[in-house]
Amino acid sequence: MDIVAPGWLVVQVKQKFGGLRLYVELPEDLETSSRALAHSLVGDAERESCSVCDVCGELGTLTQVRENYWQTRCGSHVLSDDIDATLRFARRDREGRGGTQEF
Repeated sequence: MDIVAPGWLVVQVKQKFGGLRLYVELPEDLETSSRALAHSLVGDAERESCSVCDVCGELGTLTQVRENYWQTRCGSHVLSDDIDATLRFARRDREGRGGTQEF
């Protein structure tokens, strides 16, 4: 994204329907083709988030857990009732080990 739109800024990130929604601010002077590519990259990231477990960051499946509530969970966490797991995210260090950080 830095190559396509230098100076871009994340304005907001939120969870909606089991995936992430990213809101970004792009430089005003960005060419139309670069702007379209930047929006495409954001869309790709949003779609990819629907296949990542919101507890541990492993491959997951988008699942409806109750009326009007969706989450993406892996096989290990699919039965978890931890709705607050959306407040955590998986963090990978350089050795490929996972961990979670809570906000």
